[in-house]
Amino acid sequence: MYSWTLNLPGDNSITNYAWSSGETGIDYSVIDSYPTSSTTYTVTVTDARGCVKSDLVDVTVNIPADVVVTQNWGTLTSSAISGNQWYEQTLGLLVSENGQNYTPTTDGVYYSIVTDGNGCIETSNTIDFIYSSLSNISQTTNVSVFPNPSNGIFSLEINSESNQALVLELVNIQGQIVFSKELNVFSKYSESFDFSNLAPGIYTMHLTNDNFNEISKIVIQ
Repeated sequence: MYSWTLNLPGDNSITNYAWSSGETGIDYSVIDSYPTSSTTYTVTVTDARGCVKSDLVDVTVNIPADVVVTQNWGTLTSSAISGNQWYEQTLGLLVSENGQNYTPTTDGVYYSIVTDGNGCIETSNTIDFIYSSLSNISQTTNVSVFPNPSNGIFSLEINSESNQALVLELVNIQGQIVFSKELNVFSKYSESFDFSNLAPGIYTMHLTNDNFNEISKIVIQ
Protein backbone atom coordinates (compact mmCIF):
# COMPACT_ATOMS: atom_id res chain seq x y z
CA MET A 1 0.00 0.00 0.00
CA TYR A 2 1.31 3.48 -0.88
CA SER A 3 0.24 6.74 0.74
CA TRP A 4 1.23 10.36 0.64
CA THR A 5 0.11 13.33 2.68
CA LEU A 6 0.00 16.55 0.69
CA ASN A 7 0.26 19.71 2.76
CA LEU A 8 -0.37 23.39 2.02
CA PRO A 9 0.21 26.09 4.62
CA GLY A 10 -3.02 27.01 6.37
CA ASP A 11 -4.30 30.57 6.57
CA ASN A 12 -7.35 32.02 8.33
CA SER A 13 -8.31 33.95 5.22
CA ILE A 14 -8.62 30.81 3.07
CA THR A 15 -12.22 29.76 2.46
CA ASN A 16 -11.85 26.66 0.29
CA TYR A 17 -9.45 23.95 -0.91
CA ALA A 18 -10.41 22.07 -4.07
CA TRP A 19 -8.34 19.01 -5.02
CA SER A 20 -8.29 17.31 -8.39
CA SER A 21 -8.95 14.03 -6.56
CA GLY A 22 -12.39 15.33 -5.49
CA GLU A 23 -11.89 16.64 -1.94
CA THR A 24 -13.38 20.13 -1.56
CA GLY A 25 -13.87 22.32 1.51
CA ILE A 26 -12.13 24.37 4.17
CA ASP A 27 -11.16 21.17 6.07
CA TYR A 28 -9.04 19.80 3.24
CA SER A 29 -5.76 21.65 3.66
CA VAL A 30 -4.36 18.12 4.11
CA ILE A 31 -5.48 14.99 2.25
CA ASP A 32 -4.42 11.35 2.39
CA SER A 33 -4.13 9.66 -0.96
CA TYR A 34 -3.50 6.03 -2.02
CA PRO A 35 -2.87 6.08 -5.78
CA THR A 36 -2.21 2.82 -7.59
CA SER A 37 -0.34 4.48 -10.45
CA SER A 38 1.71 7.62 -10.99
CA THR A 39 -0.44 10.72 -11.10
CA THR A 40 -0.50 14.51 -10.66
CA TYR A 41 -2.55 16.20 -7.94
CA THR A 42 -3.73 19.80 -8.28
CA VAL A 43 -5.13 21.96 -5.48
CA THR A 44 -6.96 25.21 -6.03
CA VAL A 45 -7.16 27.56 -3.04
CA THR A 46 -9.72 30.37 -2.67
CA ASP A 47 -9.40 33.09 -0.02
CA ALA A 48 -11.96 35.44 1.53
CA ARG A 49 -11.28 38.10 -1.08
CA GLY A 50 -12.11 35.71 -3.90
CA CYS A 51 -8.51 35.32 -5.00
CA VAL A 52 -7.70 31.91 -6.48
CA LYS A 53 -4.35 30.19 -6.72
CA SER A 54 -3.43 26.67 -7.83
CA ASP A 55 -0.46 24.39 -7.29
CA LEU A 56 0.37 20.81 -8.21
CA VAL A 57 2.50 17.87 -7.16
CA ASP A 58 3.62 14.86 -9.18
CA VAL A 59 3.40 11.53 -7.34
CA THR A 60 5.39 8.59 -8.72
CA VAL A 61 4.17 5.12 -7.75
CA ASN A 62 6.74 2.34 -7.98
CA ILE A 63 4.91 -0.98 -7.97
CA PRO A 64 7.20 -3.95 -7.23
CA ALA A 65 7.13 -6.80 -9.72
CA ASP A 66 5.64 -10.10 -8.61
CA VAL A 67 8.28 -12.56 -7.42
CA VAL A 68 7.88 -16.19 -8.49
CA VAL A 69 10.06 -19.00 -7.16
CA THR A 70 10.32 -22.18 -9.26
CA GLN A 71 12.01 -25.50 -8.60
CA ASN A 72 14.31 -27.15 -11.11
CA TRP A 73 15.14 -30.45 -9.51
CA GLY A 74 17.31 -29.57 -6.49
CA THR A 75 17.58 -25.84 -7.14
CA LEU A 76 15.11 -23.05 -6.34
CA THR A 77 15.19 -20.01 -8.61
CA SER A 78 13.67 -16.58 -8.00
CA SER A 79 12.32 -14.53 -10.89
CA ALA A 80 14.14 -11.54 -9.35
CA ILE A 81 17.73 -11.30 -10.52
CA SER A 82 18.83 -9.32 -7.46
CA GLY A 83 17.59 -8.24 -4.04
CA ASN A 84 16.70 -11.75 -2.85
CA GLN A 85 16.79 -13.00 0.72
CA TRP A 86 15.88 -16.65 1.13
CA TYR A 87 13.77 -17.96 4.02
CA GLU A 88 12.48 -21.27 5.31
CA GLN A 89 9.20 -21.17 7.23
CA THR A 90 10.58 -22.91 10.32
CA LEU A 91 14.20 -21.77 10.24
CA GLY A 92 13.45 -18.19 9.24
CA LEU A 93 16.08 -16.08 7.48
CA LEU A 94 18.82 -18.13 5.80
CA VAL A 95 22.03 -16.23 6.49
CA SER A 96 24.03 -15.14 3.41
CA GLU A 97 21.56 -16.84 1.04
CA ASN A 98 20.74 -13.88 -1.18
CA GLY A 99 21.47 -15.06 -4.72
CA GLN A 100 18.89 -15.65 -7.43
CA ASN A 101 19.28 -19.42 -6.91
CA TYR A 102 19.18 -21.39 -3.69
CA THR A 103 19.94 -25.07 -3.18
CA PRO A 104 18.28 -26.50 -0.05
CA THR A 105 20.01 -29.27 1.85
CA THR A 106 17.01 -30.30 3.95
CA ASP A 107 13.24 -30.66 3.66
CA GLY A 108 11.29 -27.45 4.20
CA VAL A 109 9.02 -24.74 2.86
CA TYR A 110 11.14 -22.10 1.16
CA TYR A 111 10.49 -18.63 -0.24
CA SER A 112 12.29 -15.39 -1.10
CA ILE A 113 11.62 -11.83 0.04
CA VAL A 114 12.89 -9.34 -2.53
CA THR A 115 13.82 -5.71 -1.97
CA ASP A 116 13.97 -3.85 -5.28
CA GLY A 117 15.94 -0.77 -6.26
CA ASN A 118 13.19 1.55 -4.98
CA GLY A 119 13.16 -0.09 -1.55
CA CYS A 120 9.84 -1.82 -2.25
CA ILE A 121 9.45 -5.29 -0.72
CA GLU A 122 7.70 -8.26 -2.31
CA THR A 123 7.32 -11.82 -1.01
CA SER A 124 7.35 -14.80 -3.37
CA ASN A 125 5.25 -17.93 -3.40
CA THR A 126 6.40 -20.85 -1.26
CA ILE A 127 7.96 -24.13 -2.44
CA ASP A 128 7.47 -27.31 -0.40
CA PHE A 129 10.89 -28.88 -0.98
CA ILE A 130 11.54 -32.57 -0.26
CA TYR A 131 15.28 -33.15 -0.16
CA SER A 132 15.15 -36.85 0.76
CA SER A 133 13.46 -37.86 -2.50
CA LEU A 134 16.28 -36.19 -4.46
CA SER A 135 19.11 -37.73 -2.48
CA ASN A 136 17.83 -41.27 -3.07
CA ILE A 137 18.34 -40.89 -6.81
CA SER A 138 22.06 -40.28 -6.32
CA GLN A 139 22.73 -43.70 -4.81
CA THR A 140 23.68 -45.30 -8.16
CA THR A 141 25.98 -42.44 -9.20
CA ASN A 142 29.00 -41.30 -7.21
CA VAL A 143 30.62 -37.90 -7.74
CA SER A 144 33.99 -36.73 -6.43
CA VAL A 145 35.54 -33.26 -6.77
CA PHE A 146 39.13 -32.77 -5.59
CA PRO A 147 41.29 -31.17 -4.33
CA ASN A 148 38.88 -28.96 -2.45
CA PRO A 149 39.76 -26.20 -1.63
CA SER A 150 42.18 -25.54 -4.47
CA ASN A 151 43.74 -22.72 -6.45
CA GLY A 152 41.11 -23.22 -9.14
CA ILE A 153 42.20 -26.53 -10.65
CA PHE A 154 39.69 -29.27 -9.83
CA SER A 155 39.36 -32.88 -10.89
CA LEU A 156 35.89 -34.34 -11.37
CA GLU A 157 35.27 -38.07 -11.23
CA ILE A 158 31.88 -39.72 -11.84
CA ASN A 159 31.10 -43.42 -11.42
CA SER A 160 27.67 -44.42 -12.67
CA GLU A 161 25.79 -47.68 -13.07
CA SER A 162 24.28 -46.38 -16.31
CA ASN A 163 25.26 -44.22 -19.27
CA GLN A 164 23.79 -40.74 -19.00
CA ALA A 165 24.14 -37.16 -20.18
CA LEU A 166 24.64 -34.58 -17.43
CA VAL A 167 24.78 -30.80 -17.36
CA LEU A 168 27.54 -29.32 -15.23
CA GLU A 169 26.99 -25.77 -13.96
CA LEU A 170 29.20 -23.75 -11.63
CA VAL A 171 27.24 -21.12 -9.67
CA ASN A 172 28.69 -18.26 -7.59
CA ILE A 173 27.24 -16.96 -4.31
CA GLN A 174 25.20 -14.37 -6.23
CA GLY A 175 23.36 -17.21 -7.96
CA GLN A 176 25.01 -16.54 -11.34
CA ILE A 177 26.06 -19.41 -13.59
CA VAL A 178 29.74 -18.75 -14.34
CA PHE A 179 30.51 -22.01 -16.18
CA SER A 180 28.39 -24.60 -17.98
CA LYS A 181 29.17 -27.77 -19.92
CA GLU A 182 27.34 -30.89 -21.11
CA LEU A 183 28.94 -34.19 -20.07
CA ASN A 184 28.41 -37.65 -21.53
CA VAL A 185 29.04 -40.23 -18.82
CA PHE A 186 29.70 -43.84 -19.84
CA SER A 187 29.96 -45.67 -16.51
CA LYS A 188 33.11 -43.75 -15.61
CA TYR A 189 34.04 -40.15 -16.31
CA SER A 190 37.08 -38.09 -15.34
CA GLU A 191 38.08 -34.56 -16.30
CA SER A 192 40.10 -31.66 -14.92
CA PHE A 193 38.68 -28.13 -14.89
CA ASP A 194 40.58 -24.87 -14.64
CA PHE A 195 38.58 -22.21 -12.77
CA SER A 196 41.62 -20.15 -11.77
CA ASN A 197 40.27 -17.18 -13.73
CA LEU A 198 37.36 -16.90 -11.28
CA ALA A 199 37.43 -14.80 -8.12
CA PRO A 200 38.35 -16.64 -4.90
CA GLY A 201 35.31 -17.74 -2.92
CA ILE A 202 32.65 -20.41 -2.47
CA TYR A 203 30.88 -21.89 -5.51
CA THR A 204 28.37 -24.70 -6.00
CA MET A 205 28.89 -27.29 -8.72
CA HIS A 206 25.62 -28.70 -10.06
CA LEU A 207 25.38 -31.96 -12.02
CA THR A 208 21.85 -32.55 -13.27
CA ASN A 209 19.56 -34.26 -15.71
CA ASP A 210 15.90 -35.31 -15.55
CA ASN A 211 16.66 -38.13 -13.14
CA PHE A 212 19.75 -37.00 -11.27
CA ASN A 213 20.89 -34.08 -9.16
CA GLU A 214 24.20 -33.70 -7.36
CA ILE A 215 25.43 -30.48 -5.77
CA SER A 216 28.95 -29.97 -4.42
CA LYS A 217 30.37 -26.90 -2.75
CA ILE A 218 33.87 -26.00 -3.89
CA VAL A 219 36.25 -23.33 -2.64
CA ILE A 220 38.66 -21.41 -4.83
CA GLN A 221 41.48 -19.92 -2.79
